[in-house]
Amino acid sequence: MPPLTTNPAGNAASRAPGRSFANWFALALCLAFFLQGLVLIPYLGVQNDEALFGMAIYQPLTAEYSARILGHSVPTMIMSYIGALKAWIYAPMFRLWPPSPYSLRIPVLLFGTLTVWLFFLLVRDTVGVRAALAGCALLAFDPIFLLTNTFDWGPVALQHLLLVAGVWLVVRFYQRGGMIHLGAGFFLLGLGLWDKALFVWMLSGLGVATLVVFRRELASRLTWRNAGLAVVCFLAGAWPLVAYNRARPMQTLSANASFSASELDSKLVQMRLTLDGGSLLGYLVRDEPAPRPGRPAWMLERWSVALSEAAGDPRAGYMGFACVLALALLPWLWATPARRPMLFSLVFMLVAWAQMLFTKDAGGSAHHTVLLWPFPHLLVAASFAHSVIWQAYSGTWPTAEPMPRSDMPCGQPKLSSRPSAPVSWVLLTMSCQASRFDST
Repeated sequence: MPPLTTNPAGNAASRAPGRSFANWFALALCLAFFLQGLVLIPYLGVQNDEALFGMAIYQPLTAEYSARILGHSVPTMIMSYIGALKAWIYAPMFRLWPPSPYSLRIPVLLFGTLTVWLFFLLVRDTVGVRAALAGCALLAFDPIFLLTNTFDWGPVALQHLLLVAGVWLVVRFYQRGGMIHLGAGFFLLGLGLWDKALFVWMLSGLGVATLVVFRRELASRLTWRNAGLAVVCFLAGAWPLVAYNRARPMQTLSANASFSASELDSKLVQMRLTLDGGSLLGYLVRDEPAPRPGRPAWMLERWSVALSEAAGDPRAGYMGFACVLALALLPWLWATPARRPMLFSLVFMLVAWAQMLFTKDAGGSAHHTVLLWPFPHLLVAASFAHSVIWQAYSGTWPTAEPMPRSDMPCGQPKLSSRPSAPVSWVLLTMSCQASRFDST
């Protein structure tokens, strides 16, 4: 699994004097994400995917597979590729908070909020504070991430949380040691595979990206003890899926592994629409105004409509353009600390998305393509945090000043710069992304 950084002790930028301010600013972004989703909750009815886990909670139980646990029959698989993890989380909660749009969606929104925070920590500890704030802002105001982590179409919320949390814990193990971090990280990645077998797309992306970009770091931690613990903990998290495929040999694979290249054009369009933030127009809301549209009923609705009109009623944002620009900047960033996180993100996305492209009936809608998130945001944040655009703004420029090998084992150069607050950059990003949100 990826260390994402060449410095086992943690990136020096994450220990900058502004770290405390950055943490509070990131928490404010998390709060903004939560409040946006909270406002949206009552507007839409419950969709099938949101309530799918109810099959494993309420009679008649129609789950795909149940296991005997302590003398009771407990549903473990809802479908051949979807586990009952979400049902296990919600069943005790529904006893205290009966089902409603709010009890259904607030926990999912909290999953998304926690994902935004853990993504900030991951990028801060591997790339630096500037990139962490930029990535956190991009993710917190990403309309597709917000909508799918409020209404959990897919479902995808647990997939995001388990992916980011698992990677962050493995990075913590690389940087600080502690077998608990390694075991917990792989256990969460195993839970992700049980939650939805499509998680194998992301796991393969992580594995290939690690082998391509971080071979030395992987080799430095690859011992029989570490490998054994990782395998055991991963299998423990994924055990219900493993047990199901033992009882019904390879049912998950045989029922779902079908490949086709007939939908490539539409899947390419879907990726562009998801990056631009407009792929759910026409699905969650009307694509065109109604013949007799209602008028905004309360203050926040009036502000939202006014902001959208002032921005020209945007139907797409700039994330796709930002990704293209970040890739274009990569040759100029080759000698900076941004190179390896950018390459890792790129390889991860290519490997995972290639499987979506060629899997029949997969990858053609936003709830599949969004599973690549938040790695597009890591690509953009790492690029712009170390790019000439930032250097021009802050008055500093990249210099090939080699770091001592004791601090950066691979001898990578670093940026020589003075501390400067990234608030203006983040606020600019937030303003751009806010216009995207209103279009949804």
